[in-house]
Amino acid sequence: MRNWFSLILAANLLAPIGAACVAESIPKKDLTGRPTQRTGLLTDRLNKKQLQVWRAMEQIAGAKDQTGQPLYPSLHELYIWAQTSGFSIGIEMPQHESISPYEAAECVLEQTPSGMMPRLTIRIYVGVIDKARVERTKSRAGDFIPFRGLSGVARYCESLAHELTHARQWLTDPAYAQLLREQEALNAQFLELVHRKAKDHPARQKKLELQHRLTEMGNRIEASAITAEKQVWRELTSSPMI
Repeated sequence: MRNWFSLILAANLLAPIGAACVAESIPKKDLTGRPTQRTGLLTDRLNKKQLQVWRAMEQIAGAKDQTGQPLYPSLHELYIWAQTSGFSIGIEMPQHESISPYEAAECVLEQTPSGMMPRLTIRIYVGVIDKARVERTKSRAGDFIPFRGLSGVARYCESLAHELTHARQWLTDPAYAQLLREQEALNAQFLELVHRKAKDHPARQKKLELQHRLTEMGNRIEASAITAEKQVWRELTSSPMI
């Protein structure tokens, strides 16, 4: 198994295989004088070291076999969609850890000026991912345990696939976006009950009901992303290159 350092080194020494990063040039302006919105996967918030990691991830996403076919077709398809979708998807690798010690990555909707398309940001918490111990990780679907058999950049790619699936649903599926809004509303109700510290029977019953609905809704929201992540995990773990 190749470790993350060797993958980064390969990304620096070899020309990208079927993967090109969107140019991070100074934004041009439209006829109104406002900056035009850049699209694709945007890496301007990554420092030099993080950009090396990202280049290594791109190397994996764009890798092809001798016949020109993607080595990791599911990951490749998600990557190409993100680069050509016409949407803005920022990539961050925060140096601090996530709020939860188990949160490997997250997809966040950013506020954008009126008239501009929404921008999503995918945050990849490499520190959390590096520390993840698979023997303590709960199986998500049958035999699938996240990160099992993978290390370093390959793990980051698995997390990226999960979040890109969320991003695509968020940006292209109105029903999914509505589901997220409903989840946010239910979560606000639940937190209100928690903050009130109400202990009467109706309040306890309401909290249990909300917990059940939030769990059920969370499973629906995560289903497609877990399926995509599992497929990418299979592709990565079955490859002699990883």
